[in-house]
Amino acid sequence: MFHTLQARLTAALVVLVLVALSLLGAASYWQAKNALERSVDETALAMAENYAAQLQNFTDEAVLRLDDLANTPVMRAGDNSAAMAALLAETRDRLKIFETMSYIRANGQATRPDGSSTDLSSRPYFKKVLDLKKPYVSDMLLSVTTGKISVVISVPILNADGSVKAMVTGTMSLDKLQSMMQGIHFKESGYAFVSDAEGVLLAHPKRPELVGKLNVAQKEVKPELQLPAKELDERMIQLFKSAMEKNEAVRGLYTFVDGIDRIAVYKPVELAGGQRWMFMVTA
Repeated sequence: MFHTLQARLTAALVVLVLVALSLLGAASYWQAKNALERSVDETALAMAENYAAQLQNFTDEAVLRLDDLANTPVMRAGDNSAAMAALLAETRDRLKIFETMSYIRANGQATRPDGSSTDLSSRPYFKKVLDLKKPYVSDMLLSVTTGKISVVISVPILNADGSVKAMVTGTMSLDKLQSMMQGIHFKESGYAFVSDAEGVLLAHPKRPELVGKLNVAQKEVKPELQLPAKELDERMIQLFKSAMEKNEAVRGLYTFVDGIDRIAVYKPVELAGGQRWMFMVTA
């Protein structure tokens, strides 16, 4: 009987040890899993902050270059179209930032690098700079000159009384933004993309054909895009809205149109003239 009791106690002890080891293993697993998730979150947040700053610098540099041009004696005088056209052409070719440039007078009459003139008074960015009296990054548009999806960056030239005498503008193709996004990688399959303040894609390294067509802040997906999903994940939309409302980086989970679950960080980017873009890094 003694041996039977001893066997039972030994068996019970073995069970207790096994249970304890199992619990310890499970605790270690969840601790490691949580630590890994925190590491991924921290890395994604750091990447979002870093690249959002680079994206802001990307447009800020363009503004600074235009400001330098606007403050040259030729542009401030604004009375020699041939000299202005030559300076526009030289600046465009030297900087290689802008596809085309213009000097636009307060009445909307513009001088271009080739010496031609045109009326740009109906352009929304022209009206916006007249109103703001400060640098401005336009909404996405299709450039009439290049046929590319672009933004126009404008810097005003002010009179002594603060009114707008003229402005210099540079049209920047979003191809440059696309190239920048293609150089960003996160983990094994992560990437970054950019939209405007309304959610319309400006650059996407994996799906460039969706630029200017897919709105990541709207649930419905246009049928002509022929994507696997007819609607976007509501979590993706809420991440966008939350980041815009808080004007800070937010983290969350969503499923993209390719059906893959992703971790993402959304970070708003401040641009000249009060415009904002959204930078998103996902894995």
